[in-house]
Amino acid sequence: MKRWLLLVSAMLASGGELRFCLHDEPKTTDPLVVADEAAEAVRYLTEGVLIRINRLTQQPEAELATSWKISKDGKKIVFQLRQGVTYPDGAAFTADDVVATFQRLLDPALHSPIADTFKTDQGTIKVQAEGSHTVVAEFPAPAGAIERMFDQVSIVSAHAAQRPAPGLGPFLIAERKPGVSIVLKRNPSYW
Repeated sequence: MKRWLLLVSAMLASGGELRFCLHDEPKTTDPLVVADEAAEAVRYLTEGVLIRINRLTQQPEAELATSWKISKDGKKIVFQLRQGVTYPDGAAFTADDVVATFQRLLDPALHSPIADTFKTDQGTIKVQAEGSHTVVAEFPAPAGAIERMFDQVSIVSAHAAQRPAPGLGPFLIAERKPGVSIVLKRNPSYW
């Protein structure tokens, strides 16, 4: 069995370059179907999530959501979204993107391993917009550590023509040579 290292090179804002190796080729760059460690590393650098779990402290931190409130029964979470965020194509980030992301994520034809997190024997999460910067997610039953679930869902553009579309993370994929390298560049739209 041939083993190889995938070089990921990221241009930093200071003009420097970060290089690191992945031991496997990412099976996909579509953030909603990530299922392997290499693809997860690329997703972490190129995509934005509502709440990010700090890998050092294990505490939830605001990312695309500036705040969130969990209902007392543990079945609902309401997100207030960051304003002034744009995708690399210039489109504004809104609640519609979050709703579209969950519609796509939960589509059975996508076969997303992430979607299973939001399904129970009592039903599936319902996500709706309340205005342009408020999102309500309702679970059919109480969910423990509800905010942690959203760390793995990359919010994708509802309007992008290409899939996967450039995301809301600090880097964009500038070049991909399968089996050789992935070059990331700084996302000029990153907030």
